[in-house]
Amino acid sequence: MALDGFRSALSFLTRIPAGSFRFSDTYVLYFSAVSLVTGTIGALPMLLSPITGQLAASSLSVALLLIFTGYHHADAVIDCGDALMKTGTVEERRAALKDGRTGTGGAS
Repeated sequence: MALDGFRSALSFLTRIPAGSFRFSDTYVLYFSAVSLVTGTIGALPMLLSPITGQLAASSLSVALLLIFTGYHHADAVIDCGDALMKTGTVEERRAALKDGRTGTGGAS
């Protein structure tokens, strides 16, 4: 059961093919363990910073995290930027969150 929960959370939060995602209320408990794995992978390029420099190592770190997580969080940040820049009613701002096109708020 514990391994199923971890594998399900891993396949939901990352691009690692760890099996199909089956939702259960207890699987949310494994999100922090998956975050620990994801953060460790993102931190590994920083060990190269004495050799490559901080800019190159941090750029590689961000690129790895974006690829590893499948751009889930980057897409959410872009959608929030669109909704924040949208003027109008609450319903119109919610519609901007669901719009598949990137607006000026998400691009800036």
